[in-house]
Amino acid sequence: MQDVLITVVDFGSKKLSASLGKGTGTEVEIVASQSVPSKGGIKKGIVEDIDICKESLGEVLKKLEWLSGEKIEEIYVGISSKNLRVTESDGEIYLEKGEVREIDKKDVIEDAKKKVSLADGEEIVDILVNFYTLDGRIIDKDINGLEGRDLRVNITFILGYKKELNKYKEIVKEANYKLKGFVVNIVSGKNVFLYEDKSMGMHALVDVGAEITDIAIFNNGILKYISSVPLGGENITKDLSICGKYSLVEAENLKNIYSKNYESMYNDKTTDDVIEVGSTKVSKELFYEVTQARLEEIIKYINLELKKTSFYEGICSIIIYGDGLVNYENIVSIVDNTIEKKFKVVTKTELGMKNLADISSLADVKEVYDRLSLIDEEKIEIEKSKEEFKNSYVEEINDENKEYEDDEKPKGFIEKIKKFLMGRY
Repeated sequence: MQDVLITVVDFGSKKLSASLGKGTGTEVEIVASQSVPSKGGIKKGIVEDIDICKESLGEVLKKLEWLSGEKIEEIYVGISSKNLRVTESDGEIYLEKGEVREIDKKDVIEDAKKKVSLADGEEIVDILVNFYTLDGRIIDKDINGLEGRDLRVNITFILGYKKELNKYKEIVKEANYKLKGFVVNIVSGKNVFLYEDKSMGMHALVDVGAEITDIAIFNNGILKYISSVPLGGENITKDLSICGKYSLVEAENLKNIYSKNYESMYNDKTTDDVIEVGSTKVSKELFYEVTQARLEEIIKYINLELKKTSFYEGICSIIIYGDGLVNYENIVSIVDNTIEKKFKVVTKTELGMKNLADISSLADVKEVYDRLSLIDEEKIEIEKSKEEFKNSYVEEINDENKEYEDDEKPKGFIEKIKKFLMGRY
């Protein structure tokens, strides 16, 4: 497989995060990542304002181009699992030439697509090739050139509403980029947490974001179920704002500073009851009671969502991650008191990251690259004129980027995540 350039933008309710990767051979190298505020363009996983999203998209990609030195023309869009569903289908063809060619792989996938039943207003969001079968032999890698007659494929199709997907298509088009396809963020999480032998058995991934929590269930690495819960870390901010009569900015600052030790702070009777950030003051008791109540509610609804599926009894582990929840001091004990299954709460420290905002776009890059290897879609040639482009482009936006020009480059945590994505941790 020739070198490819992959750019993925995760459209989150709080941030748009973008990552750029280069694939060479069997590996993909994460070159750079950037994020910018969504500015209200996305609400609970749904596009609310196309113009705002277009501006944010242009901003994050311009910054990503500057950091990477690569000109970006084509992107994949990472989206929430809200209003999506999955279905499986099998394709089968006879190989007249006695070996697998590129056209044969496309034909067998098309055969599987024909068998998918779409509801009114639905379209195929994404195609996940689980494995091929050649004359009865199961093969989960590239099958080009292999000899045989009976070629079959098992595919998981992710389906969604055209009306919502068209909004993303319009955003990308108006921002003057080409949309290569969609990637569902929670599905890509398997590349971080369910790699190699860790994918065996039934596992649930739970990504808690700002306004929505995405859920996916995998069996032996194959997607079986996706869903979402309309709750996230932003609900805690709003609760603090209402109960304490603070602005959302003040409540968010309080949350970010004290979430990591709010229980210890509450139990410490040797200090004053009032804590403060600048001129904003709040009672330790109020902060604790409001935060604790909402955390318990979020975990409760996640548990109920998992329990209502037919897969719950078979789940052997639940992996919870995402900036919306995992950085609270006592979150493990709250989960333990609610969820009866074995679970793991993954923090940014364990991943070697300053924050988890970029984890979805990073995982999406790996997902796209793996898919290109298996389906062998149209390749993107990496440009040879990197230095020429960088010299002209940096001059154009140099002034605009003064605020982050001298910041620490993302080499450190990018390298750690790259290793994590490749299954070396």
